Amino acid sequence: MEQPDKPTSVSTMMPGRPIGRGTLQMLLLSERSRSSRRLLLVSALFLVVCGVLAWLLWRQGSAQGDSLAELERLQGQLHAQEQAAADAGELRSKLAALEAKLAASGATADWPGMAKRDERGLFLCLGIDAKSKQVALGTAFVVDADKRILVTNAHVALEVTRMPVTRFVQAGTGEPFAMEAVSVHPRWNDGKGPDLALVRLKPEAAGKLTALELQPAEQLRGLKAGTQVGSLGFPGELAARYLSAAADDRLPGVVPTFKTGWIGRITGPDGVPAEAAAARLIQHSASLSKGTSGSPLFDASGKVVAVSFAGIGSRTSAAAGDMSSAQIGFAIRADEVRELLASTAW
Repeated sequence: MEQPDKPTSVSTMMPGRPIGRGTLQMLLLSERSRSSRRLLLVSALFLVVCGVLAWLLWRQGSAQGDSLAELERLQGQLHAQEQAAADAGELRSKLAALEAKLAASGATADWPGMAKRDERGLFLCLGIDAKSKQVALGTAFVVDADKRILVTNAHVALEVTRMPVTRFVQAGTGEPFAMEAVSVHPRWNDGKGPDLALVRLKPEAAGKLTALELQPAEQLRGLKAGTQVGSLGFPGELAARYLSAAADDRLPGVVPTFKTGWIGRITGPDGVPAEAAAARLIQHSASLSKGTSGSPLFDASGKVVAVSFAGIGSRTSAAAGDMSSAQIGFAIRADEVRELLASTAW
């Protein structure tokens, strides 16, 4: 009888200690466990890397967001400053227009106060030739006290400085000052061009002068016919009174004469109507006479709007002497003075 085949055990297939089924299962489970741990470790590392990358991206996005926010803030500040500047410019324009309107109305004009206030800024231009007994007269006023600069007409400066003795006598004090230099307007040509000249006094005049304020260009361009004006000057008919009361080299009789009038016409230098920037010839009715050439013309605000240089009138005989009075006066707008100052290297 044949013996039945014995089941093949693992011991017949593998050398060494026999491994039972349970042990094999344990080995397999252990191997699976190690694989799972490795997988978990890799997954954890992957998650960590992803987290770091996400954090870096967040930081970058946050920095960009901060930069954008700062950019928006700066743009907002710039816009606010530009708006404030625009508002300030608009307010200045409105204020200038209001000042011009008030000046044109003449309602607030303090003519007596202006005449007294500006007295020491005025000068009698005096040229004397004792041999021929000739006297040249004119009016000048201070435009720069620090630099000791006066403005007058070119024809006055040339006529006075040709005399053997030249003096510029301050109104109010009667104190005479000597001239250091003269600068005639470069476009002046013996009766043609702006009739203006600058005179610089010698250093002894330092600290003793009061400048008259020129009206800004914007207001000058707004001048109209019908605007009331005032004038301060030294009529030549009173020359004897200026010179007769001398005291210690001073001339206390040098007191200016104040007059009022109205702007009647504004044109270009050729007498033809022109745009505001070029309309610098002002016709007015503040009467002039020999000696008032170079006198300042004020508006109601008290600022100088022009410099008188000539007039058209009549000549009559009177007990006091031969009198002349120009009922139509002409003056050069003050922006010509400002430009002459800027172009003169003093």
